[in-house]
Amino acid sequence: MFLKSNRTLQLCLLACGLVTAVGCTSEVKTHPVIGKVLLPSGTPAQRGLVEFRTTTAEGEVVNAHGKIEPDGSFRLSTFAEHDGALAGEHQAIVLNPATDDGGPAHRAVYPERYSAYESSDLKFEIQPGPNEIVVQLKAK
Repeated sequence: MFLKSNRTLQLCLLACGLVTAVGCTSEVKTHPVIGKVLLPSGTPAQRGLVEFRTTTAEGEVVNAHGKIEPDGSFRLSTFAEHDGALAGEHQAIVLNPATDDGGPAHRAVYPERYSAYESSDLKFEIQPGPNEIVVQLKAK
């Protein structure tokens, strides 16, 4: 009986492995995205997070994000560090930086409307191949 249940377990593990392998063959392609976030004054943002989102043909929402560096630059990551974003139209938000202890910032650096997809008017088209984006924030 042990041999029979052990054989069943082996077959189940093999079947699970095949299903996983088949699912991994349809790899989603990302494209490099670098950019810069500019404040309404035209000066570079110095911290925070930029996030892009798109909806795939299958209806799945996929996000890409990047840390805003002190010079305003960012590099998007979706599945792996700095792998970029999916091709297509993306909405974007810019999140205010956290404090040093990881909590929310005490004073918002960026206009509040940029912190939610519902109120942000930032939209970008990511093309196959390298992309360079300028995220220009507006005062009103």
